[in-house]
Amino acid sequence: MSKSPAPTASIIVSSCERRGHLERCLLSLANQKLRENNAFEVIVADDGSRDGTHEMVRALAGRVSYQLSLVTQENEGFRKSRIVNKAISLARGSYVLLTDGDCIFPADHVEKQLKYRQRNTAWVSDCIRLDEELSGKITRWSIADGTWIQSVPKQLPSSQGTRYLKDRLYQFISHREKPKLVGNNVGVWLADLEKINGLDESFVGWGCEDDDLGLRLRAAGVKVKTNMWQTFGYHLWHPVDATTPATWREGDNISYYQREIVLTRCLNGVVRTQLSDLNFRVTSAAKHEALSSLLQQSFTRKSPTDIDIEITLGDCETKANRDAEKRVQVNFPDESNAEQAYPPHLVLTLPKFQDTIATWGHSKPALATERTSALRESQCFWLVNKMKEAILGIGFVEQQASQRSSGGFKSRVA
Repeated sequence: MSKSPAPTASIIVSSCERRGHLERCLLSLANQKLRENNAFEVIVADDGSRDGTHEMVRALAGRVSYQLSLVTQENEGFRKSRIVNKAISLARGSYVLLTDGDCIFPADHVEKQLKYRQRNTAWVSDCIRLDEELSGKITRWSIADGTWIQSVPKQLPSSQGTRYLKDRLYQFISHREKPKLVGNNVGVWLADLEKINGLDESFVGWGCEDDDLGLRLRAAGVKVKTNMWQTFGYHLWHPVDATTPATWREGDNISYYQREIVLTRCLNGVVRTQLSDLNFRVTSAAKHEALSSLLQQSFTRKSPTDIDIEITLGDCETKANRDAEKRVQVNFPDESNAEQAYPPHLVLTLPKFQDTIATWGHSKPALATERTSALRESQCFWLVNKMKEAILGIGFVEQQASQRSSGGFKSRVA
């Protein structure tokens, strides 16, 4: 049997326990009007629904004109990033539209998304929030015959004008985080998602996974632009999820989102990698070679090129290049600090470790070597854990607290 040709786009619809909303979303996609050469598939990324969602999707798959498939996982709480990554790994279209199962779209939405595609660009928009009364009036039948759009007040779309103008300003000044990437309406090339390893699955629970995705796309050289004036969807009302905080900054994921080193290609994405898989380069002044050698046991250099993180110890002079994605400067107490050719992404200052030295006593000159060795190990141990905090988040290091206090000194990165 011959394999069907790859679609132009893959639409990934994330959903959990909202069968009725998802059905209306999928029916709105069935009404899309496309040019002859355009086609799309829909992959439902289901986060462990147990409300008949799976049966509904399978039944609908035989009635819609597009290819409809389902990926799911066990319900172990909010794990949107993980299930969306599964869908990304199965996507056959070169262009990906990300949305949520509580959103519906006018008939020209997908065609406009495809029309405005640009290389090295992710188009972001949003969905207009419909209230409970209006959402209840939009039934599966009104979506199936296309009459639902007539029930939407005309002033609602025009209300997006101010947001659009603000996003264009953010775009013009190359704002670090805005236009904001909202996961209910994103158009991005599959190759760009693969370049950054998809969504970061370390975001568990509500919030920040979309913000992180936008941040890393920008870091990869992808422009994030707003197309809110061209096309947008409509969000069907539903009760607020129990895990949703009162404000964005109160969410459980905010500390990880604001970690000090955000790698463009996340470790915990479509492809799982370890911290030890990263390519580090450790450089140091001659007086810190012993610590450098010890640190290299944990942060190894695997290749002379494609350096992920460069760690510079002390006031050594480094080459005036920017070949490392992230640069960490380690300063020592009571030392002058040389200016680097390029500002580091993170500056760490080693503590003096006076308590560690004192435990060896000053009346035993024969133990000077042991005291020095203990100091180096303490410095290395401190640096390893600070690097883990910076890259993996403080929560990860807290989880490893019991391992730190047992089994003696272990500098090797897990």
